[in-house]
Amino acid sequence: MRSLALAVVVASLMAATDLMLLLTLGVLDARAQTVDLGEELLGARVSEFEIRNGTLFDGLARLSTEPTQLSFAFEFVLTAHPHDPPIPEERFSVYMNDKTIREDLTMLCSADGRYTWTRDGTTINVYPKETIGDNSYLMNRRLPKLELKEVSAAEGAMFAAVAQLPLPFEQIAFAQAGGDTSFQKPWSTALENLTLRQTLNLIARNITPRGGWVLSGSREFRTVGFHNQRIHASQTKSE
Repeated sequence: MRSLALAVVVASLMAATDLMLLLTLGVLDARAQTVDLGEELLGARVSEFEIRNGTLFDGLARLSTEPTQLSFAFEFVLTAHPHDPPIPEERFSVYMNDKTIREDLTMLCSADGRYTWTRDGTTINVYPKETIGDNSYLMNRRLPKLELKEVSAAEGAMFAAVAQLPLPFEQIAFAQAGGDTSFQKPWSTALENLTLRQTLNLIARNITPRGGWVLSGSREFRTVGFHNQRIHASQTKSE
């Protein structure tokens, strides 16, 4: 009888241990599912960050070379008309030592106060402050529904998305600037209530996880260039 009772106690303890292990694993799994990868990536440190007589765009291009899983998108201040002279970019020199990517981004936008930055998942968007709350600004416009079927490359997805915006019709052009922008396999999706900015972020990340884009030009003739790893010097508003 004592042996039987002991066996029952041991079995009960083992069952309780297994249950506690399952509960612990469940908690860890729940935590893993709630981890915000983009937020963690912003905390990565950059040993040295230096810009000499450069622009915010130069700084973002420099950050995009860091070994991070973040992707980067930039929107130049647009001119009113295609033939208007380019808007000069602020130039500055900075040196940051052992700061986080978040701190470097904030510093860049402080150096050129016309811009701000936000994060959409693992994409960092840098864009003009003056466009905040401007519902007529193209990147702020919303697609009530986005449907893409078997699209093979970023340009096709972009044109299809813009065509699904509510009226008025919006002009946009594609610039080949940052390597191959085709998808690994044809992409189909159906989403709702995204801004065009969020849509371009998704399109770029569907090229590669680090894919991004650059908007330049004028409000009457806008150009978007996608890149598949990092921002390239050729992705400027002079294109």
